[in-house]
Amino acid sequence: MEVGNDTYIAKSAVIIGNVSIGNRCGIWENAVIRGDLNKIEIGDESNVQDCCVLHVSPEHPIKIGRGVSVGHGAIVHGATVDDDCIIGINSTILDGVHVGKGSIIAANAVVPPGKEIPPNSLVAGVPGKIIKQ
Repeated sequence: MEVGNDTYIAKSAVIIGNVSIGNRCGIWENAVIRGDLNKIEIGDESNVQDCCVLHVSPEHPIKIGRGVSVGHGAIVHGATVDDDCIIGINSTILDGVHVGKGSIIAANAVVPPGKEIPPNSLVAGVPGKIIKQ
C-alpha cells in the first residue's frame, strides 16, 4: 500500500492488497478497499466516505481520479472514475464502467457493467440512465 502526504485513514477502515492513495485524501470509518485481485488507485484530494466498498476483479482494476467524492455506503467495483466526480450515497458502479470527468452518480443509482458515462453527466435510477449532460 502506498499513501500520500496529509492523507487521513480511519482506524476502522480496511485496506488490503495493491492500493495507492494520493495526497490530501480521506478514507473514512468502516470503508473497505480491497486491491486483492487487481490494483486500486485513488487520486489526490479524493475521499472515500463511511461504509464504502471498493473492490476489483482480475479483469477490472479501479482508478479514482483527483477530487472525487465517493459517498457513504457506495460500492465501486472494477470501474474508472475520472476527476471531479461525485458518487452518490449508496450508489453502485459495476465492472468496466467509465465515469467521465465532472459527472455525478445520484444516490442509490446502479450503473450496469461496461457503461460509458460522458463527462459532465448526471446519472440516476436503477439501472442508471443519463438524465442530464
